[in-house]
Amino acid sequence: MTNSTITKPEVGSKVEILSDRSASMRGYASNVPRKHSLVGTVIASEAWVDDNSFTLYTGTPGFPKSVVSMHLVTQLKYLDDTVGGEAKEKAPDVNIESFLVPGSTGNTYTVTHHGDLWECTCVAGQHGRLCKHVTAAKLGNIARTSVTE
Repeated sequence: MTNSTITKPEVGSKVEILSDRSASMRGYASNVPRKHSLVGTVIASEAWVDDNSFTLYTGTPGFPKSVVSMHLVTQLKYLDDTVGGEAKEKAPDVNIESFLVPGSTGNTYTVTHHGDLWECTCVAGQHGRLCKHVTAAKLGNIARTSVTE
């Protein structure tokens, strides 16, 4: 079930969200935060992310991307008018590049570049290690699939 009063932001939107995980966290320890705030840029989601969710690039070390489920969003504030909403504050410019890189076993991985940060959806990349897919994208051997500015 999605939050019917808040519309899912489009890719490229700079947003601040507040989510309430109270209902989904029954039975968890009482010291686990129920309300969660994130600020970032909406980026293209992986194929496994459902239609009622979106991916937010926050740049947080260790966890630079978050998948946000719309049914948990209680507030959504647009930080500029690049895609939607009214301008209230200006967020810093974000330049995110994405590359689709074929793997040696037939899988396709998404490499994302933001500033000095390179990430890959392969197993090595998910463990924070430099992988051959990132190296190929850095060397320019792979065509860029998207840029969000």
